[in-house]
Amino acid sequence: MAGIELTPKQLAKAVAGRPYSQQLNVVGGTAPYSWSLTGHPSWLSIDSNGILSGTPTQARTTSFTVDVRDSQSSVSQKYDLVVEGATSAYWNLTEADARIVASAMAVALVLGCIVAAIGAWYYWLEALMWAGACSAVGWIGGFLFGIPRSLASDDQPVPMAQAVAAAAPGGEQQNQAAPVVAGVQQGGVQAQQGGQNVSVRTQSSVRVNTNLEQISDWLTKIIVGVTLVQLRAVLTKLNDAATTIAASLGSNANRISFAYALMLYFSMTGFLGSYLLTRLFLQRAFRNVDTG
Repeated sequence: MAGIELTPKQLAKAVAGRPYSQQLNVVGGTAPYSWSLTGHPSWLSIDSNGILSGTPTQARTTSFTVDVRDSQSSVSQKYDLVVEGATSAYWNLTEADARIVASAMAVALVLGCIVAAIGAWYYWLEALMWAGACSAVGWIGGFLFGIPRSLASDDQPVPMAQAVAAAAPGGEQQNQAAPVVAGVQQGGVQAQQGGQNVSVRTQSSVRVNTNLEQISDWLTKIIVGVTLVQLRAVLTKLNDAATTIAASLGSNANRISFAYALMLYFSMTGFLGSYLLTRLFLQRAFRNVDTG
């Protein structure tokens, strides 16, 4: 029926596994409004302020109808909501791509172990033990460099309409005919005009423990700094390590070059594999925990 119109006409895209929120607004009519959904997926809901919310479980395009009415008229608007696959925040990789990366690193590790065992055939057990030790060193380094940073804060961006409604007594929606609110502060909510989003500060909150991040930050800076300052000494220690590894693999002089190759290959593949897996999987796990 004429008299009420819904905006926007097109919804923002959602991402599978991540919380979704979209504010719908009413043009015309008289508050309060009654909202309802028809033909919507089970994860999607709408509240009394016209905010669509929920966490989609899979990538797909779903269609549903939003119904809104006031005391005199009503309107129904059909929407198509596109849900995309979950992606990494840095490389735009999907979950499947991340698993491909993990599989590729596993294959590289297995192939390296096979080559190490064949190259030191009579000392294959010692070669595999050294390969595992070098790989472990690389994995520890990759983990320290790849630990995600927490961006948790007491201030969380929310839509202006939601902040104003939350600050109002009883959380009721404000009449659209009311003047624009320049600032709201009530019940631990602060809303400042001047943008699509505002900050809301709750009266009490629990911060994320960032001790592991701080330790990672300190150690990576120390490792990089010491390596650059003591580069000559580091090279000498690497040569001593290669000599020790070669001695355990036989008396052949060619074992020195084999030991260098073993150290470089397994430490680098371990570092790269640990870094990628930490960024692709651990970061997503931390984000899911923070968002509930």
